[in-house]
Amino acid sequence: MRFFIKTFGCKQNHYESELIREMLILNGHEYSVSDYEKAIIHSCAVTGKAEYKTRDFTRRMVKRLGATNVAVIGCSADYHADDYRDMGIVAITGNADKLKARTYDALFGSSTRQGSFYVGRFDSQTRAFLSIQDGCDFNCAYCIITKLRGPSLSRPSADIIAEAGTLIKNGKKEIVITGVNIGLWGKKEGLGLHDLIAELVKIKDVRFRLSSLDPNQIDEKLLKYLQAGTNIAPHLHISLQSASDDVLKKHNRSYTGEMFRDLTYRVKENNPGTRIGIDIIAGLPGESDKDFLRTTSILEESDIDYMHIFKYSGREGTAAAAMPQVPSKTINERAGALHGMDKKIRERSLEKYFARIYEVIAERPSGEGIYIGISENYIECAAPGIKQNELFKFVPEKIKEGMYYGRKNHKI
Repeated sequence: MRFFIKTFGCKQNHYESELIREMLILNGHEYSVSDYEKAIIHSCAVTGKAEYKTRDFTRRMVKRLGATNVAVIGCSADYHADDYRDMGIVAITGNADKLKARTYDALFGSSTRQGSFYVGRFDSQTRAFLSIQDGCDFNCAYCIITKLRGPSLSRPSADIIAEAGTLIKNGKKEIVITGVNIGLWGKKEGLGLHDLIAELVKIKDVRFRLSSLDPNQIDEKLLKYLQAGTNIAPHLHISLQSASDDVLKKHNRSYTGEMFRDLTYRVKENNPGTRIGIDIIAGLPGESDKDFLRTTSILEESDIDYMHIFKYSGREGTAAAAMPQVPSKTINERAGALHGMDKKIRERSLEKYFARIYEVIAERPSGEGIYIGISENYIECAAPGIKQNELFKFVPEKIKEGMYYGRKNHKI
């Protein structure tokens, strides 16, 4: 039977969707992105906008396929199941059971054999995601995910290494280490993320990239693996959210703006070429004009390369939902100001790192024989004369549309 999986939200969701996809293929079903009889919608609830997109897509699938041929799984299925019941959908499954084979028996009308809980190929995209843990032990006031995902659970390092080996054998040249909060890996076992990285750096013929970390999860034990000569990409994405100490304290974030600022310089000093991106939320409850100015001041003082900007979205059941709220107009204004800063930061970063030779993995075509890929320090690079999934040396020749355009270096 032909099926399609639409995934919203985080890398962890995408990893789990691939587990489900491979399990269903193992059971004799056929995956299709256009001509399908069944649809599985892997939902997200991190923001109201994410849930809106999930509901909108689900309605369209119900109209196209009928409610009995649609399943909704994941965070929004846990958080607002009634929204999907009202559409006539019966197959609504939260995080606890979405990876269990029996969840899909009713949708496909047959018994489903359980998969291996390993991703073997990750054919749905060029760079593979590899989950090392699920859940989170933190209690950030604005976040609903801890309640929907539960506490942190780490995968054994042997399982992670074995899965990485299979992905490499099947042609993956970059593996993104992901989870709900990867900085918590191994904590309950008396280990740290650096212990896992120490094992991953021994693996050949692949590049590993770390997904998001909190500022206080990045220490010298971890930073030493970003140095030249390792297979860990020189790139950090930091979940900052705010740089105002007062706002951070209100939302149970255990670091300060100055700690973050100093970290950016320590990273760059010891690991030249490393680029740093951040997540920042505009309009967290309790954020005054003074707090926002403090955040922008710290950002201007920090050595960062890009920002992902989000508007605060209240989540029922979180502590932040009961706090005094920032008006929508103010949130929009602050987000606009941050986008203006981000544009300048990105331009400055691309100029700074221009005169280098990069290792790029071709990810997607861009017309007229051009392919776009990602460099080791997370810059989009476009070049002709390459093919999907090719790892090649790249020489930038110009900056255009927020990326490098250049050529393959045949001499190296």
